[in-house]
Amino acid sequence: MTIYNNALMTTFYFGNKAAEEERCVVSINDRQILVACYGETVEYKGSSFADGHYELEGSGFKARASLHMTRDKSTLEGSWYEEGNRGMWSIDLEV
Repeated sequence: MTIYNNALMTTFYFGNKAAEEERCVVSINDRQILVACYGETVEYKGSSFADGHYELEGSGFKARASLHMTRDKSTLEGSWYEEGNRGMWSIDLEV
């Protein structure tokens, strides 16, 4: 499993709320992914449904998300839905 200890996650919200950036840890292999945010107990866990494509769920809270690896394998991008809110997110692995 490859671990990115200092990834930069940018979260975009549908509606009026501005984008947010925060550091996170991403653990990833061909079958599984874990995204854990620093300073919070927020974790998303998931599995691969195709090469570089992941479906995730919140760990201990109601959420679902998707992440897709870019061709150069430096960024994950996707959408999320969490307790009535929704948006897009991008995680730069090579910061």
